[in-house]
Amino acid sequence: MVWGMGRIQDIRDLGDELHYLIEAIYDEVWQDRPWVRCLARLRQMIPCHTMAIEARDAGISMATYYFAAGRRVEASDIGVWEERGADQAEEILLEDGEVRVWDDWRSETVSLGFLRLLEKYDVLRSMSMGIVEIDGVHYSLHSGRSILAAPYSAIEQQVFHRIAGHLARAIRLRLHLSLTRTSEALQADAMERLSVGALMVDCQATILYANTTAERILAEGDGLLRRHGRLRASHATATQALQTMLEELRGGPREPVRALSIPRLPGVRDLYLVLKHHRIRDRISDRPREVILIYIHDPEVSYAENTTVYQQLFRFTPAEATIAASLAAGLAVEVIEEELDISHNTMRAHLRSMFAKTDVGSRAELIHLLVNSPAPLAGG
Repeated sequence: MVWGMGRIQDIRDLGDELHYLIEAIYDEVWQDRPWVRCLARLRQMIPCHTMAIEARDAGISMATYYFAAGRRVEASDIGVWEERGADQAEEILLEDGEVRVWDDWRSETVSLGFLRLLEKYDVLRSMSMGIVEIDGVHYSLHSGRSILAAPYSAIEQQVFHRIAGHLARAIRLRLHLSLTRTSEALQADAMERLSVGALMVDCQATILYANTTAERILAEGDGLLRRHGRLRASHATATQALQTMLEELRGGPREPVRALSIPRLPGVRDLYLVLKHHRIRDRISDRPREVILIYIHDPEVSYAENTTVYQQLFRFTPAEATIAASLAAGLAVEVIEEELDISHNTMRAHLRSMFAKTDVGSRAELIHLLVNSPAPLAGG
């Protein structure tokens, strides 16, 4: 069978097919496995055994990843290709937008191992294009077909050229999206580990966002709750105080930060709120929109202290690390002695050792150091 573009005489004849291909490039930016459908569609336009986007990190030897589609492209096959030996590697340097065609790799000066790899996948004919280089990672597009297939035509090369800019923009979008998601995940994880509730509301108290800790507090309904999508307090007077503060923050006041305590059931300590004025872009109109960020501290919730972190930060012994976690949680020395079943003299000996290791001179200084250490961020 001879492969080729058949009756296609001009790239304009591709019409809707090219349009759908470009649409797929952008649609798949958000997918967990991007551009697989796009590459499969491109294989229909440029018949070949394999079609792949390669990402090569110039800073790491042999670090290459492929988004691939085509005959025999299974996870195990891609793994074999990525883990190929040094004798199978052949560095192909392409400028952005440059297309190169190899009609028969057997006529090129390349390693025997590389030729055997191409023969295994039956891709001795190939066409490659440099897409874009970002932060030391070079992205390129590769098509491989059988030596029995027709040579790559000028129109097929034009297709590569036509989609090059779209692929470059799509890759930049995906990298930006990945960085944004990573940043959001880091911030959210830190707040959850510190048991900080985070809410975003508009000036009418409509809840626009709530993290996991805030959702727990709202679900408990003691102090704060959600009613018809709006933030309310358990008591009418506290609801009024909250609404008044939201009104005060409207429009970006001179002091854009306010604090408020919200009473709860008898015997349960108040919730402490910090409210901050902020502006975001509306998702639909893209116009500036006023919102209020609300950070919630529940003093009834203690941090999940990781005693191993205290050992690593301050060279504490396991016993000292346990005492440190208890002090940071606000327990009195007498309570700690009882819980650990140690004498007062033993406790004093532990504290002297901890003072020396942290270069502090009093229990108050030690507690201040422990409370402000990064240990809570490690979780329990």
